[in-house]
This record gives sequence, C-alpha cells and structure tokens, in this order.
Amino acid sequence: MSERRSMECYVRRRHSSLSEEDRLSSLPDALLIDILSHLQIDCAVATSVLSRRWRHLWTGVTNFKFDCNDCRVTSDKFSSVVVDLLRQLTSPKLRVFKLELNWLANLFNPGVAESCFREVCRRNVDQIIVDPKEINLLDRLPIPACLFNSKSLVILNLRNVLEIDFPENVAIQLPNLKSLTLDHLVYVPHCLESLFRSCPRLEDADLTFLSAGTQIILNIPALNLRSLRLGMCHMSSCEIFENQPPPKIFIDAPKLANLCIFDYTSYYYFIQNPTKLVKASIYLTRDEAYEPAEEDYLHQLSKFVRGMSSVIKLDLIAYGNTNLYPYLNSLNLGTKLIFPNLGRLITELEYIGWNDLLLSMQCFPNLKHLKVNLSMRDGLPMDHMNWCVPDCLVNKLKTIEISKLYETDDDLKLLGYILSNAVVLAKLHVYVTSKKESKEVRLWKVCNFCKSLFKLPRASSTCEIVFCTRGLMRASSNAYTKDGQFTCDIYGLG
Repeated sequence: MSERRSMECYVRRRHSSLSEEDRLSSLPDALLIDILSHLQIDCAVATSVLSRRWRHLWTGVTNFKFDCNDCRVTSDKFSSVVVDLLRQLTSPKLRVFKLELNWLANLFNPGVAESCFREVCRRNVDQIIVDPKEINLLDRLPIPACLFNSKSLVILNLRNVLEIDFPENVAIQLPNLKSLTLDHLVYVPHCLESLFRSCPRLEDADLTFLSAGTQIILNIPALNLRSLRLGMCHMSSCEIFENQPPPKIFIDAPKLANLCIFDYTSYYYFIQNPTKLVKASIYLTRDEAYEPAEEDYLHQLSKFVRGMSSVIKLDLIAYGNTNLYPYLNSLNLGTKLIFPNLGRLITELEYIGWNDLLLSMQCFPNLKHLKVNLSMRDGLPMDHMNWCVPDCLVNKLKTIEISKLYETDDDLKLLGYILSNAVVLAKLHVYVTSKKESKEVRLWKVCNFCKSLFKLPRASSTCEIVFCTRGLMRASSNAYTKDGQFTCDIYGLG
C-alpha cells in the first residue's frame, strides 16, 4: 500500500512539474518494472501517461493484482477489462494473478473465464487467487480445464461458488502445486481424486462442498499433505438421507499435521493413521432434522478420531446427539488407545453427560488444558456417584474452563468434584449463562453462587477461580476473604 501511495504521489508530481529532476525515471527499465509489479495493476497502468518512456513499461509486470473495490471499473465491464489488460502483458512469466472484489456476480461467464485463465496460465503463473468478499449461492464461477494443466502453478486459491465440469479424460498436471483452496464447490467433482494424484508436492488443501452430488466416495491420496480442511455444507440438509447413502471420505495423508473437518453426515476413514498430527478440529454439526446419530456412524467416527492418537491439540465439537465419548472409551473397538501427546482439549457437551467425558479422559494421560461448553444440557441427570477420577485431572490439568453453567446444585457438585481432585490446577474459569430476570435478581443469585463456589475446598492451594457472568459480573477467588467478602467488577447497573 505504501508503494502504491508513493507511485501515485510520483504521478501527481510529474503532472505538476515535468521540468524538475526525475530521479525515478533514471532507473533502468528492469528495476522500474519490478517496482510496478508491486502495485495494483490499475495503478501500474496509470503510469503510462507520464512520458513516452513510461508508456509501455507496465506491460512487463510479473504480478497482476486487481482490486475491483479500489478502482473505477464498473462491474459490467470488469471481465473485459481484465482480459484486455492480460493480453497486453509482454512478460513471459506471471508470478501472481489475484482478483479481489466484493462479489463475482455477472463478472465471469464460461467463455470469459476460459479466456481469462488461458491468458494467465500461458504465462507460467505461480499463484492464482480469486477472493470475493461476499459469496452469492446463485452465482457460480466456472473452472476451465486449462487451470488444472498449469505445470508452473504453486498456489491455487479460488473462493466463490465453484463449478468444475469437464470430461473425465482431461489430463491434470500440477507437479509444483503446494497449496490448493477450492471454497464452495457445488458438488464433489469426479476429477478430484485425479487432481490429488497429480499434485505430488501438495502440502495444504482447503475444500468446502455445498453438496455431495452424485459422487459419494471421495479418495484423498496426498502423501506429502501437511494441512487439510474439509467442509460439507449441504444446501439441503436432508438430501443425503433422502436420495443416497452418506458420503464416504478416505484420507491417505500419513504426514498430516493439521486437520479440520466441518460436516453433517459423512463417514471418514484413514488409509494410514497420521503419526505426525499436531492439531485436529472436528466439528460434527448434525442437523436437527436428523434422528439421533446411528450407532454405525458413531462407531466409525470414533475409530477415525482414535486414529489421531498423536494429536497435541484437539477440538471435538459434536452437536445434535452425536456423542462420540462412550465409543472413544469403549473396549469393544479393540485395544484401548492412548493419546499420549494430547495437551489441550476443547469440547462441547450437547446432550452428553459428564460421566462419558470423564471416562474418555482416561485416554488423555497428559492433558493440561481443558475447555468445555455445556450447551443445551437442561434435563440431563448428572450421575455424581459414578464419576471416575482420571489421572490427568489429579496430576496434569493446569487450566479448566467451563461455560454455560446454570448455578444449580448439580453445577456446584461438579465444580466441587473438580476442585477436590485437581492437585496441580492453577486456574478454573467458570462462565455462567444469564437468565431472563431483572439484573438485580440475577446479581443476587450469581453472588450467592459465587460465594458458595469460592468456599469449596481445593486440592491445589494455588488454584485461582475466575467467575464470570457475561455483561453482569466478574470475580476472582484471589479477592475473597475468610469472612466471606470479595471484590468484583459489576457491569450494567446504573
């Protein structure tokens, strides 16, 4: 941005005083072209009016960056302007082709997209990035076959509603591709497995599908893949069960270090367990329209999670009756697996009892940080008599954060159980959910609950309890005195 402002200032100075000493123009063409390559393309083109020498310098740029939000080109002319500028370039090498705009509505029809990307790929492009700020599900960006036959391509990042529709026998050659983003694919295209096989150097992949379409089996063979993000955002949440079996996704990425999955119903399988996995985020967002998850689905998903035994950080968010914890701890799945490296767990207990989580924590012997959201658990009995004491709670856990408590006796018993067993605990964060009552009544209730909490015996003499109610109060046990008084921050009371 600073380089762009400097060039704009230079253009203004040249118009105001052409007779003054021109140090910039004294630089060699190669250096000037390198400077212009760091500008937005419209600013680079604007330098052509400076003098006869500058008229065609911009055509040698190696970066083509067009921010439609920052230029005066109208949307209906945008496509033709981009293609026209590309055709005027003389550089045989294009390092970056990047379009930033508010949306892609009516900007690319199939013919224009084909012309545009052919011009880009013809120049041995390294990076192609199309990044609209807003995505309209009614507007689709067609991806021409030529885009998947660019041997120089290192980064391909396409964000919009994407449609791949070309014959199965089209050759795909992307030997240098390291990063692939296809965000909002209309369906799982038939060529996707071939695409992965054609990218031996692929390290990062980000795929989001709007629908499984007719392809219900997806193979991801990527032996050098380090990071994978998969999302299934079905436009019709019930279409899979109504029309076909749930998708099955097979991942063959033994070097995987980061994994993120957002899904409703798909079955996941590891061909080889990723032994180098560092972080995994699994969001199983089953729709309310579905019945409770089938046992076969839960069994397979738990086997998939158990295949991540090397993970260090795990986010396991299971909504809508998708309780994996009894299956993670089940001896029926074979030898009981241990997650020896897991140090941080973030989870959501929706329709899930604490007993299931505590039993599973026996598999996390070195867990140090635990964050639990108790979403929508009204009416679930808390079976205190059957609670176990996992080793990590006694010997390893340093911080625990629990959200959406309701100030009930059960909640207090839960917190008492944690505090009485957590010997090395340094901090317990407690977030209470507000109820629809007057602020004065709420404040009286939360203060009483807070006092009861601070009075609970603690196995760790150095443990600090931080108590919060959003928009109402925050207090720390470090400010609690033996006579039952404490200071706190109170919000929203005039």
